[in-house]
Amino acid sequence: MLEIAGYIEESLTDGPGIRSVVFFQGCSRNCKDCHNKSINEKGKGKKITINECFNMIKKISNNKKITISGGEPLEQYNNLLKLTKKLYENKYDICIYTGNNLKEIPKELLYYINYIKVGYFDNKKTNVELNYYGSKNQKFYKIEKGEKICLKEI
Repeated sequence: MLEIAGYIEESLTDGPGIRSVVFFQGCSRNCKDCHNKSINEKGKGKKITINECFNMIKKISNNKKITISGGEPLEQYNNLLKLTKKLYENKYDICIYTGNNLKEIPKELLYYINYIKVGYFDNKKTNVELNYYGSKNQKFYKIEKGEKICLKEI
């Protein structure tokens, strides 16, 4: 089961293009400047199966561009991986927003996604000119796949 906090059908700020966003419930990081504190507590979201989540995404995402945010999606890693595999098999453009740093991201996950935003939000490092994220310590990568996976910082 996945625990989700909700979704947005259309966003222009959560990755390239018009994207739908699913917010996973729960995060144990307790970042001081988190802008989604209301969804950090585990057990307060809606529990749904991977198939139910996939069908919800099919319904809300007309252009097959989906961002998975949170909370912290990687705290539900096994089910996140199953969901991203299913989305990948159905040719979705997938972006993950995580507060983790790049070294903490399992390489297997990178194979199934197109973009990843890494790093926690630090209000002292805010830069409103950045695309898709808000503080200078964060990074946003496009994932290019060939014989091996390459990350290109955007």
